[in-house]
Amino acid sequence: METKSCKRRGMEAFRAKRFEEACQWFERALRAKEGGESQTAALYSNLAAANCARQDYKAALRASERCIRERPDWIKGYYRRAEALVGLQEFEKAERALLSALELDPEEPGIREMLAQVTQQNDRIEGARSTKIPQKHDTLPYWSKSQSVHELTQELQNLTNAIGAIEIATEGELNVLSKSFPGKSVEEMKASLRAQANEKRALLASRGSPDPAGPPPGIASSPHTDPTDTIDSALKPERSSNLPPFQKIRCKVCGNIVHRHMKVCTSCCLPLTDSKFFEPCFDVPIAGGEVPIYQQSKPREIAARSGQDALGPNLSKLRREACQPPQSRGKGRDESKGSALSKLRKRKTHGVTKQTTLFGGVGKEDNILTAAYTRLGLPSATGQATLRKRYFELHMEEHPDKGGEAEDHASLCEAYNCISQASILESQNMHKQDADAECRAQGSSSASARIFVAMVCYRDSEGIRTIEHLLRMASHKDRVTVGVLWQYANTEFQDVTRYFTEVNILTAEIENRAVNIPDEGERQKYLETCLPQQLKLQQREQAKEIASHTRKSLPDDLQAHVREMHMNFLDADGSAYSHHLLEQLWGGEEFIFLIDSRVRFVKGWDVLLMEEHSCCPSSKSILTGTCLYSKPQEDLGTAAEEPADNRPPVITAVGFSRGGVPIFSGQRLKEVPQQPKPTFFWNPSFSFSKAEALMNDVRYDPHMAHLDHGEDISMAVRFFTHGWDCFCPRRNVCFSSDSTPYRKNLWDEDHRSGYRLYAEPYESSGTEQEQDLKSFQRLSSRRRVLQLLGAPDSDASQIDLGIHGVGESRSLESFLSGSGVDCKAGELHPHARCGGLPAHALAFGPPPKCDR
Repeated sequence: METKSCKRRGMEAFRAKRFEEACQWFERALRAKEGGESQTAALYSNLAAANCARQDYKAALRASERCIRERPDWIKGYYRRAEALVGLQEFEKAERALLSALELDPEEPGIREMLAQVTQQNDRIEGARSTKIPQKHDTLPYWSKSQSVHELTQELQNLTNAIGAIEIATEGELNVLSKSFPGKSVEEMKASLRAQANEKRALLASRGSPDPAGPPPGIASSPHTDPTDTIDSALKPERSSNLPPFQKIRCKVCGNIVHRHMKVCTSCCLPLTDSKFFEPCFDVPIAGGEVPIYQQSKPREIAARSGQDALGPNLSKLRREACQPPQSRGKGRDESKGSALSKLRKRKTHGVTKQTTLFGGVGKEDNILTAAYTRLGLPSATGQATLRKRYFELHMEEHPDKGGEAEDHASLCEAYNCISQASILESQNMHKQDADAECRAQGSSSASARIFVAMVCYRDSEGIRTIEHLLRMASHKDRVTVGVLWQYANTEFQDVTRYFTEVNILTAEIENRAVNIPDEGERQKYLETCLPQQLKLQQREQAKEIASHTRKSLPDDLQAHVREMHMNFLDADGSAYSHHLLEQLWGGEEFIFLIDSRVRFVKGWDVLLMEEHSCCPSSKSILTGTCLYSKPQEDLGTAAEEPADNRPPVITAVGFSRGGVPIFSGQRLKEVPQQPKPTFFWNPSFSFSKAEALMNDVRYDPHMAHLDHGEDISMAVRFFTHGWDCFCPRRNVCFSSDSTPYRKNLWDEDHRSGYRLYAEPYESSGTEQEQDLKSFQRLSSRRRVLQLLGAPDSDASQIDLGIHGVGESRSLESFLSGSGVDCKAGELHPHARCGGLPAHALAFGPPPKCDR
C-alpha cells in the first residue's frame, strides 16, 4: 500500500512540475520494496523521467539502467536511457539504446522519431570530427580509396551540415567538436570546414559535376551520375542521397553484422576500431528505406543484393524447404526424396566418408549447409556457442507449445541437426585420418581393438588426474585415446563474481561484516574497498582452474593420447549436449568407454573390459552399471584400492522425479555372477560398448538441454529398441573417487556479479529472460523424454523426434513391460526396483518403494 501511495504522490508532483519532490516520492516507493518487477521497473522509469526534467542526467541514467535490469523486455527503459544520454551529449550511446528499443517494438513512432533526431545530430558531430582527422592513403579502408560522385557529394553534404551544426550548437556540442579541432575557436573551426568543403567541390567539378558550387547549407544535394555508379548499382541497393553511404558493417572474422557505430563485434568481441577488421555492409535493410529493419519480433534474415528480402514472398514455404537440396524442393519432407538431413544420415561414420567443408569452405554439399544456416538467420561461419544460443531462441519462439507452427519448428530442428551432424562428420574424418596415420607410423596391427574414452569435465580439477590414472593403468596405452570436453572459466572476468569457491567464502564474510555497518554510505564504501582483494583472489583461483583444464598439464608422454575441446562453462547446458559434442573427437576407434571425471581404475582395466564384453551373450552388448566408492589415490601410478565388498552393483529404479521421469540408483548383487547379468537400464557415467552403438545407431540428442533427469532412461529405451542389450559386468574395473562434500554443477552456479554482486539471492539464476529461456528448455526436454517413454504430457504438443526417437528392432512396449517402468501411471513394478532381475539376486532385496 505504501508503494502505491508514494507513486501516486510522485505522479501528482511530477504533473505540477515539482520534479525534485517527485524524485523523493519515487525513491521512497522503491525503498518500500512492494510489488513485482513490473512495478519496480515502472518506478525506476518515473524516477528517470523526473531526473531528466530537473536536468540531473546522471541520476536519470542510473535509474533507467535499473529499469532495464528489472525488465529487459520493456521499451520504456531504453527510451529513458536515451533521454538521459542525449542530456549528457552521448549521442552514439543514445542511438544504441534506441536501436535496442526498436528490436522490442519496431512500430513505436516515438522511438523512431527520437532515433531520427539523435542519428542526425550524431552524424553532424561525427562528420565534423571525421573530416578533420588526417589519414594516409595507404591506411584508408578500401571502400574510401575510389570515391564516386555520389560519395563525394555525400561528404560535401556532411561538411555543410557540420558547418550548420556549429552555428546552432550548444555548449556541450561545441566541447565535443573542439576535441577534433584542438586550440581553435568557433570561427576557425568553421573556416577549416569551409576549406575542406571547397576541396570537395573542386573534386566534383573535375569529375564532371554540373553544379560544382554545391548546394547551400541545409539543402540536400542530389546524386550525380558517374561511370562507376553504373557498376556499383548492380552490387548495392539503391538508397536516398540523404543517407550515409552505409549504416551497417560486417565483421571479417565471424561475419556478424552490427551498426556502424559499434566499436566491438557483438558475436566474437573483436575490436572494430580498425578498418581491416570490418567492411561496409550494403545488403541489409536501411532505416528509412523501402525495407524495414525489423519485422514483428524476429530479426530479419540478410536482404538480397537487389534489396528484396532474402526469404522472398513465401516465407513459410522456403522455411519448410530450407534444408532440402534444390532438386527435391517442393516434394515434401520424405527422407526418401532427398532431404538434407537424410543425406547426412546415409553417410557412414565408421567407413570412408565424404569430406564436408563446414566453416567458410567450398564443398559439394555447401548449398545444404547454407540453407540450414539461412534457416537460423546466421552466417555460415557461426561458432557453436552463437549457433546454440540462436537455435534455442528460435526454438522457444516457434515451438508448438508456445503457439508456433509444427512445420516451422520441425524445419528449425532439421536445420540444426544438419549443421551439427556435418560438423561432427568433418571433425571425425580429420581425427580418423590422424589416427590411421599414427597406426601406420607405429606399425600397429589394424586388427588390434582400440578404445575411445569419452569424458565431460565441468569445472573439476580432478578431471586431469582421472585421465592420467586411466592411461597409467591401461595395459595397452597405445590403443587408448581419451576425448575430453573441458567446461571451465576460460575467459577472464573483469568484475568480481560468485563463480569461484574461495572468492565466495571471502564475499560471504565481507557481506556479514557489512550488515553490521549502520550507515549506508559507510557500508557502500567498505564494500568498494574490499573489491580489489576479491578480484585478486578471483584471478588467482581462475588461473588454477585454467591450468587444470588442459592436456598440457599431463606428463609429456601422455599428452598425445588426449583429444580435447574447450568450452566456456556459461555455454554449457547439460550432459546430453556435452556428450553430443564429444562425438566430434571420435577417430574411428572400435570401442567407446564413457566415464565420469572422478574415477580411479584397476590395473589392466582395458583388457578386463574387453574380456567382459566378449563374455556377453549378445553381439550388440553394452556393459554398464554404477561405480562403487574407493578411497582416492594420491599416487597416480598405483591401482585403485578395491573395497572389501567388491560385488558389482546393478542399476535399479527407485522412483520418479517431480516431473514424472524415472530416477535410478545402484545396488550390489547378492553374489558375483558367472556371466554378465542382463539389465534394462543404462548409466552414462559407466558404459563400454562397440563404437557403433553411440556413433551410429543411438547418437546423443542435442535438443535435451538443462535436463536434470531423463538422459539415462531415454538412452536405455533407444538402445533397446535399436537392438542393443545392456549387461552388468562381473567385476568392477573402475571406482568413484568423489570424496569432496561439494562438487560444482551446472544448476548451482550463482550468476550475481559486478554491481549485482550483493543483489537478492533470487537473482542468482540470472536475469528473468535467461531464467525463462532455461525453464522452457528444461520443460521441453522433459516432455521430450516423456514422449519417448510413451507417456506424453497432456499439455504438450507431439514433436517429431526424428533420428533421436525409438528404433525399429524392438518395440517400446517390450521395454516398458520388461523393465517394469510405467510412466503413464507413475508406478514402478517390483522387478523395476530390482533392475529387471529377481529380488533374490540382489544383496539387500528390492529398495523401498519410492513412487511419486
